[in-house]
Amino acid sequence: MTDHRNPDRKPTPATRDRTPAGLQAFAPWLHSTKPQREARRAAEEHDREERRTIAAHAADGPISAMYVAMGHSPDCAARVRGGMAVSCDCGTRPVDDPAVAIALALQCERFARSGNAPFPASIARLVEAGAERGDEACRMMLERLRRRRMIAADDESDGRSA
Repeated sequence: MTDHRNPDRKPTPATRDRTPAGLQAFAPWLHSTKPQREARRAAEEHDREERRTIAAHAADGPISAMYVAMGHSPDCAARVRGGMAVSCDCGTRPVDDPAVAIALALQCERFARSGNAPFPASIARLVEAGAERGDEACRMMLERLRRRRMIAADDESDGRSA
């Protein structure tokens, strides 16, 4: 190897000799940082496990149920709830889809019956709108919600008279 700063200098065997023994100079440093690397890996694994646990507990909530009913994957819903995703490429359905309205109503009914939350008026309006458009499943869901006193009984709202 030639010294470019001093071209008259002749290369010595020490400058030409590149063996793995040169890496042995880093061996003590690599050995001393091994506990830190292992601790970092363990902490990262613990964080991943903690995020999975939080996502599993949050997956049972009404917001996650809404995301899943709209067509998001459970993983996507957990990422959105955790603030780790702003957008996704899940094939979502519109909220006014009768199947979405019924899925949301069933999930919210479950939470309302357990006493965790009142039945949301917005979900009741979605089901009522589906019943008004003539969707039989929404009409049946509306009757179920009225029977269970989740929403106020109103005979004219579904287009039928008593």
